[in-house]
Amino acid sequence: MLLGGAVTTLSVARSLGRAGVAVTILADGYTNCLARRSRFCHRYVHFDSHDGAGVKARWLDWLVSCGEPAVVLPCGDEGVELVARNRSVLVGAGHLPIEAADDVLLTMLDKQRTYQLAAELGVAAPRTVTAHSPDDVAGAAEAGLSYPCAVKPTRSDILMRSLPQYKSAKGTVVHNEAELDAAVRPLVSVGVGALITELIVGGDDRHCSYYSYLDENGEPLLHFTKRKPRQYPIGFGSGTFHVTKWQPDVAAVGLKLFQGLGLRGMGNVEFKRDARDGAIKLVECTPRFTMANELVRLAGIDLALVAYNRLVGRPLPPLGTARDDLYLWFPPQDVRALRAYREAGQLTTGQWLRSLARTPHFPTFQWRDPVPSLVGARGALRQMGRARRAASGRSGAPAAGPPDHVEPAPGR
Repeated sequence: MLLGGAVTTLSVARSLGRAGVAVTILADGYTNCLARRSRFCHRYVHFDSHDGAGVKARWLDWLVSCGEPAVVLPCGDEGVELVARNRSVLVGAGHLPIEAADDVLLTMLDKQRTYQLAAELGVAAPRTVTAHSPDDVAGAAEAGLSYPCAVKPTRSDILMRSLPQYKSAKGTVVHNEAELDAAVRPLVSVGVGALITELIVGGDDRHCSYYSYLDENGEPLLHFTKRKPRQYPIGFGSGTFHVTKWQPDVAAVGLKLFQGLGLRGMGNVEFKRDARDGAIKLVECTPRFTMANELVRLAGIDLALVAYNRLVGRPLPPLGTARDDLYLWFPPQDVRALRAYREAGQLTTGQWLRSLARTPHFPTFQWRDPVPSLVGARGALRQMGRARRAASGRSGAPAAGPPDHVEPAPGR
């Protein structure tokens, strides 16, 4: 049973479905779950909730009462939190929740706590001040932070539900006190803390990530690294173009962080190389599958099968050296990123086209399972049409949330 998620869920469902596992998806009621259109989705259960706490409670009720013991894998932060806080309840209902140390799951969901522990472990991180009210903004100056700096939510998943119109759930750059106050106030108004953090100097092409899976003794079963040359919104956003590339120094720092935190099971950590000294500095940690999961699988490491087989006692899939120089491309988002980078003078159209010279892979399209990508393209076109009409004044702003409603539970 997969909890929530969007593009991530599709990749995981395909991996498990190809291995003969019957996949049930419990939707989060917020993101447009393309995986429900996949031939590998055995059943889709929709929960129409725009409150994170509400959907977690409904998931738990359903899991306890469904009478079908299953492996439970979270594909979003709300699923991670549900497992971390209710493992004994899930196990009591016969389920096998994802392998993890639950206190570490909760720590990694809290960016402020993660940064504090990283510093104690000797992993470099940007200086950060946490604001829980507008009055806390003054603490940024006292800590020596200068402009420009960035404002990041302590919990992106809560922000996306509570304030979907916020500029970026990943973070936003501010250049003066007025912009800082304007970025912090909406976050604290919905009960989300604001991390005021110094910028790591350098372009987005300095972002890099490490993935691993640590066994019950804290020993790594696998290593994988990649680069994220482009993202949208630029500066703080989701990756639009990813490249597999083995980087041993990134892996060494990532493993040091995971073992120091006490991670068990899967983990992903994103870093950025500081242009001033080349230091690898922490951006964020994620103890679950990510939007780049399909790239990890294509490179030769099937994280979904690793997690599933560990829980049910099956032999692990091959875990050899991952392939370098594979590309994952999110076309609509990357076109928007190109426009933003071009306006900022950081990328030309020619450079962008040359980066696509080697055939990239796509996050949703597969010849054996084409319907999810076709539905996604239709939704994207509708959203673009609504945006154009809104810009011309012919209709209201685009609606928040998924572009179309899905069937109620039980699903397929």
